[in-house]
Amino acid sequence: MKVLVISHHREDSGWGRSCRDFLKALNTQVDVVAKPITFQPSKVDDEIEKMERNTLSKVTHVVQYVLPKYISYYNGFEKVVGISLFETQNLNNKIYNQLSLVDTFWNFGTQDINITNGIDVYQAFQPKLDFESINIPEANGTYKFYVIGECIKRKNIHNIIKAYYGAFSIEPVSLIIKSGIPGTNPADSKKYIESIIDQVKRSCKLYHNLNDYPPIYIITDRLSDRQIRGLHNYGDCYINASYGESICYPMLEAASFNKSIISTQNKYSELLANTCLVQGMQERCYGQLNTFPEYNTFKEIWSSPINFYIEQHMKSCFKNKVPVNYPNLLNLSYEKTGEEYLSLLLS
Repeated sequence: MKVLVISHHREDSGWGRSCRDFLKALNTQVDVVAKPITFQPSKVDDEIEKMERNTLSKVTHVVQYVLPKYISYYNGFEKVVGISLFETQNLNNKIYNQLSLVDTFWNFGTQDINITNGIDVYQAFQPKLDFESINIPEANGTYKFYVIGECIKRKNIHNIIKAYYGAFSIEPVSLIIKSGIPGTNPADSKKYIESIIDQVKRSCKLYHNLNDYPPIYIITDRLSDRQIRGLHNYGDCYINASYGESICYPMLEAASFNKSIISTQNKYSELLANTCLVQGMQERCYGQLNTFPEYNTFKEIWSSPINFYIEQHMKSCFKNKVPVNYPNLLNLSYEKTGEEYLSLLLS
């Protein structure tokens, strides 16, 4: 068997990372030829560059880990597979039509998209524990909640701030927000996040002096992968309150550092088993503007996390202050997922 994988693996993004992990997992089992589709500045990976240099001779299977609009059918192969990531339900009919072009669609995302050729599959994840230390002197000695994610509607950072202010007043806690606005420089991103915090403070109306609210520390500078892992090592409790999530890499990384995790309910947070799950309500997708026109429209459905439960979990994690083990994380290793991918290709 020889597998051609067409993917966005050279993109320096979460999607690009998921493609790279998939390639490395599959390559533990079979010969892989990797061909990139790139929209963003290219990220070079030595292991995958070797796969890119492999020849197309004797390819038996094709896998397309791409945006649905780029999925096509290729004749002359034993099996053609499509993979994509979705955070919502009730997708545009054009998307369903694209997914139906392949023999099998592997759903790595968290939403059940209900197509006849679809199979629910887990994304590969291989923990790395080396890190570069992060230190925020003012936060030392506090219980540190932290969030990592873009400052976009779907990531729901403003509701994390609201829950934090609802849960605590004078307790020794802090909230660290590692974020940024796509296409915006760090300074302007920080000003925007500061404006959100100020608006939440004024809307809560708890203190006349806005400085009386529990502290929040903002990081908008770009961090290396090792520095991000340093933030995981530094923090105590990771929070994911997204309206919709396909693969939350920061949550998986937090699990590899045995951190407490508060997360909206999805198949990866359920796999980890020991996360504090936040209940949500289904509602129409609204306000997610930085996507392709056919994605995240008002016809789609996502889950809106209930803030009260985020708040209660924050109080509980602060009270308990214990490391958490996530043995099920091993089920996402390159070796285990690679074996599953091979089995599905042969089926």
